[in-house]
Amino acid sequence: MLFGKIAFGRSVVEKNFKEMVKAGSMGEGQYDWFINACQGLYGEREEKQQAFACKNAGFFAMALMLTAKHLGLDTHPMDGFDHDAVRKEFNIPENYWIPLLMAVGHFDETKKLQPPKWRKTYDEIVVRFA
Repeated sequence: MLFGKIAFGRSVVEKNFKEMVKAGSMGEGQYDWFINACQGLYGEREEKQQAFACKNAGFFAMALMLTAKHLGLDTHPMDGFDHDAVRKEFNIPENYWIPLLMAVGHFDETKKLQPPKWRKTYDEIVVRFA
């Protein structure tokens, strides 16, 4: 899963919107609203753009994992990989950020899984503001 940096993708969005205005499927007011909405969502600072991309990558990954399970496939999201090696192996340009990798396929029932690693407790994960 790859996400282009917002500055890279914004010109494509703007071009699409302008073409829609030319074709008459979007009015000038709608164009202005969409451009402002994009700026509000993505923000001007790279930190806000990165946070927005992370959230959307997570939502997409979750939907993909649920859909794959529905189709009888297993998934495994991965983080902590060598970004530079993945970039090189798949010829991914520098202006793309790789939020995660995901294996999708059928689980090999003949393999023995290692016991689960230690996990934090519910109280160590959930923060309450009351």
